[in-house]
Amino acid sequence: MYGQSDARRNGLELQLSGRLGEGAHWHLSWTHMTSDDMVDDHGRSTPRNLGTAELTRRQGAWTLTGSIQRVGPYTSNFFSPGGVEAGIGNFTRVDVVASRPIRLGHHGAHLSLYSRNLTNRHYQTQLGYPDAGAVWGTALQIDL
Repeated sequence: MYGQSDARRNGLELQLSGRLGEGAHWHLSWTHMTSDDMVDDHGRSTPRNLGTAELTRRQGAWTLTGSIQRVGPYTSNFFSPGGVEAGIGNFTRVDVVASRPIRLGHHGAHLSLYSRNLTNRHYQTQLGYPDAGAVWGTALQIDL
């Protein structure tokens, strides 16, 4: 049903990172697409601009991370009625996580408390499939 696709995408990527005093660091990235010549990608495209800013800080046993991602507008006609182009993307997403190592018996583990999409936007990165909105959760990773 689906075969391979050829793609030629051109653009510029820039990344910067550094430290902020003791126990904190930051990371910035930006991608700018100058062309997206998909031969056969079923009506999907990519945002022309995508930027991310992240800040991480150690506070005692906890590591705190916050990130902001900005996705520019783009279009898609993937499974749209009549193949009509529709606007998608064009959103800002904010995520936060607090994590720390813990012990479970003889095993090391990592406990994380997180929130994704704090702004509760129901943006679309694929036409017809909106994001669920804000998500709050807990994760436990056990090292065996």
